[in-house]
Amino acid sequence: MTIKCEYGDVISVEETHSNHIKIEMYEEDSGAYVEHTYLTKDQARELIIKLQTMAEKMED
Repeated sequence: MTIKCEYGDVISVEETHSNHIKIEMYEEDSGAYVEHTYLTKDQARELIIKLQTMAEKMED
C-alpha cells in the first residue's frame, strides 16, 4: 500500500517475510529516503489505535 501525502512525501506499507510490517517514508520527486521501521503485529495494532484517536480529534 502506498499513500501519497502533501508536499510529495510517500509512505509505503508492506508485509515482510519475517512476519513484520515495513513502513518506509520518502520524498517522491527526489527519491530522498526519510525513514523506515518494522512493526510487529501488536505494534501495528497499537499504532492504528493511536492514529484513529488522533484523527478523530482533527478538524475536517
